[in-house]
Amino acid sequence: MPPKQQGKSKADLAKKQKVVEDKTFGLKNKNKSKNVQKYVQNLQQSVQPKADPSKVAAKKKKEEEKAREKELNDLFKIAVTQPKVPPGVDPKSIVCEFFKAGQCTKGFKCKFSHDLNVQRKGEKIDIYSDKRDQETMEDWDQETLEKVVESKKTEYNQNKPTEIVCKHFLEAVEKKQYGWFWVCPNGGKDCHYRHALPPGYVLKSQMKALLEEESEKITIEEEIENQRSKTTSSTPMTTELFMQWKTKKMEEREVSLAAQRADRAKNDRMSGRELFLSDASLFVDDAEAYEAYHREEPEDTEQKGKDDTTAAGPSGTASAAADSEDILLDDDDDDDELNMDELNELEASLSRTSIQIQEPEQKMDSMRFLYSKGVLSCSSDAPPITTFLESLPGSYTTTRTHENGTTLLFWERHLKRLSNSTRILLNSNPELIFKTNKKSPLLFSPFPVTALKWESRIRSLVSNSLSQVLPIALKERSKGEELAVTALVSGDIEKLKAMKNVGGGGDDDDDKGVFQVLDLHLHIGSYIPPVFGIEESGAHLALVGHGRDLADAKYSDWVRLRKPLEKLRPPSVTELLLSNDGDRILEGCITNFFVICQRDKSEAEGKYLDGYNNVYSVEVQTAPVSDGVLPGVIRQLVIEVCHSKGIPVCEVAPSWEKHRLWEEAFVTNSLRVLQHVETIKVPQPWESLKSKCFEGISWIEKKFEGPGIITKVIQKEIMERASTESHPLNESI
Repeated sequence: MPPKQQGKSKADLAKKQKVVEDKTFGLKNKNKSKNVQKYVQNLQQSVQPKADPSKVAAKKKKEEEKAREKELNDLFKIAVTQPKVPPGVDPKSIVCEFFKAGQCTKGFKCKFSHDLNVQRKGEKIDIYSDKRDQETMEDWDQETLEKVVESKKTEYNQNKPTEIVCKHFLEAVEKKQYGWFWVCPNGGKDCHYRHALPPGYVLKSQMKALLEEESEKITIEEEIENQRSKTTSSTPMTTELFMQWKTKKMEEREVSLAAQRADRAKNDRMSGRELFLSDASLFVDDAEAYEAYHREEPEDTEQKGKDDTTAAGPSGTASAAADSEDILLDDDDDDDELNMDELNELEASLSRTSIQIQEPEQKMDSMRFLYSKGVLSCSSDAPPITTFLESLPGSYTTTRTHENGTTLLFWERHLKRLSNSTRILLNSNPELIFKTNKKSPLLFSPFPVTALKWESRIRSLVSNSLSQVLPIALKERSKGEELAVTALVSGDIEKLKAMKNVGGGGDDDDDKGVFQVLDLHLHIGSYIPPVFGIEESGAHLALVGHGRDLADAKYSDWVRLRKPLEKLRPPSVTELLLSNDGDRILEGCITNFFVICQRDKSEAEGKYLDGYNNVYSVEVQTAPVSDGVLPGVIRQLVIEVCHSKGIPVCEVAPSWEKHRLWEEAFVTNSLRVLQHVETIKVPQPWESLKSKCFEGISWIEKKFEGPGIITKVIQKEIMERASTESHPLNESI
C-alpha cells in the first residue's frame, strides 16, 4: 500500500543517511582536502533522492513571479502608515491601513482588523454636522459627475441651499432613530434641508433633565450658609488672634530649621555657608596664596587694553585707579621703590584716563541745537524744547526728519501752517507774538496782514536759518535717530518800538513792515520715533481739562497754559485729553484724537452689514475745527486718506457716552505721526477734576486691544504719502 511504501522508503533513507554519516565522520570539518570534500559530497548525493525537474521548474517560476510582483508594488505603492494603538484599545477595533490600500501581506495573522465596517460600528454619528458637507469630487463616480454638470445648467432656477433644519431629521433624532443607515423620507441625500443640529440646540428629551437639574441647584448664598453651619468653631477672627497664630507658626518654623541644621551638622552634611557662619576660622587662605591675580599680557595686547579703558568710561577710571593702588601696595610690601620712569608712566596713564571720562558724559546729554538771531548754541547751551517754547512767544510748528535723516516730513504743509498761524496771531492776538514787560505792558492793535506773498517770506526766513544749522545737526546725529525740528516765529518788541509806522502803506508795504519786526528761532533735537503696532508703543490717555481758547493757530504760550493739567496726570498716562463738558472729547494737549466707532444701521445708507470687518459698519470720528481744535497737519492727512480709501469719516466730537461702540482709537501729531491708543481714562464725575491732584479722582477706563484694522490701513497710507510728500534734504529747502 502507498503509505507503507512511503514509510519503508523513509526508513531506508534513514539507514543510508546513517551509513553516510559513519563513513564521513570527522572528514567534513577536520580535513580540508578537495578530494576528501568531493568524496563526502558524492556520498550525500547518492543517499538524497533526485528531485522532479518539472516541480523544480514550477517552483522557480513561482518565486520569480512573486519577486516581480513585489518589485512592482515597491515601485508604485502608496506610502501607508499605520497609526499607533492607544493604550487600552483593542487593535482589532482599528482597520488596517495597509488592507485599505490593498498592500497588507499578513493576512489573518495581522493584528489589525480587515473588516471595513469596524470603524462605522465603533464610531457614533455626529448629529451636529451634515454628512453631505463632507462629500468631495474624489468620492464621485461618472454618473454623479454627469449629474452635477447637468445641474449647473439650471443652477439659478433651483432652490439655493438653506440653513433650515429638516423636520424629518429632528423627528428621527428625538425618537433616537437617526444613525448611519437612516434615510431621509424627503428624498434621501437630495433633501435640500439641513441634516445637522445648530450649535447649542437642546432636544426636547434633554430639556426635562436640564430643568430638573437646574431646579436642584442651590444658590451660592445657600451654599455659603450650609458650609458655615457645618463649622464648629465660634471664635471670631481678629488681628490679635492672627498675629498670635503667625508668631506661633514662625517659632515652629525656626525650631524645625534649627533641628534640621543640627541633624546635618551631626552627620557632616553642612553646606559651605553654614560652615562659614558656624566657624569662620576654618576658611583661611594658604600662606602662598596671592591676594590678587595679575595676568601677564604680551606686548601686542597693550594697545587693546588702552582701547578697553577708553570704552569703559568712569568705571574704567575706577578700575585703573584700583590697579595702580594695588601696584603701589605690592611694591611697598616688597620694599621696592618706583623709579622716575615708572612714576611718569603711571601719571601719564592716570591723566589719559581722566581725559577719557569726559567724552562719554558729553555724549550722554541729549543732542540739541538752537539757532537764534544768527547765533548757534549746541547741547549744554541749548535749552530743552519745553524751556525754549516757554521762554519765547510766537507761532511755531514742529516736524521731524524721516527715513534715517534724509527727508523732512510733510515740510510744505508745515510751512503753510506756520505762515497761517503767524498771520492769524498778528491779525487777532498780536500779544501772543511779542513779549512785553508786565510792569509796563504795551497795548497792541491788530496788524492788517494779508496772505499775499506772506507764505514765501516765511519760507525764506525759515530756509535761511535751517541751512545754517541742519547740516551740522545731521553730522552729529546718532545712528537710528531722527531730528525733531521746531521753527518759531517771534516778534521783537524793541524793533517794534523803534519803528514809527508799521502798516502805513499798501498791502505790500504792510507785509514788508511787519516782516522786519519778526525773528525766527530754530530748535533741533534728537528724536527716536516709536515703533507702530507693538503693545509697548501704544498711547495711554486721560481726560483732565477744558479745551484751548484759541485753536486756529499754534502758539508757544499754550505750553505754559497747559502746565496746571500735569498735576492731574495719572501714572503711566502719556497724553492728556481735553473736553468742555466731560462727554465730547476734543483733542489732546499735543495731539489730535480719533476713534473708529460703530455706525447705526440708519446712518449707513443701506450699506450696513453686520460685522466689524465691513468698512461701512464703522466710521472715523474726530472733533471739528469749529469746536476749538487745532487743525493739525497729520489730522488733515487722516481725513484725506479716509476719503481716498472710502472709509466713512465724520467731523464730530467723539462722545464718551457711546464709548462702548468705540472699536479703535488713535492720536496724531507731527512727531509720532500716528499712534494707536491702548487705554483711555475718564474722571467720574466730571466735577471731580477740581481736585488738586489725581489721587482724589475716581477713573473709568476703556481698553483697546492693539491697533485695529482701520488704524493699520490709515497708518500705512500716511507713511506711503510721507515718502512722496516729504522734502529731500539734499535739495534746497
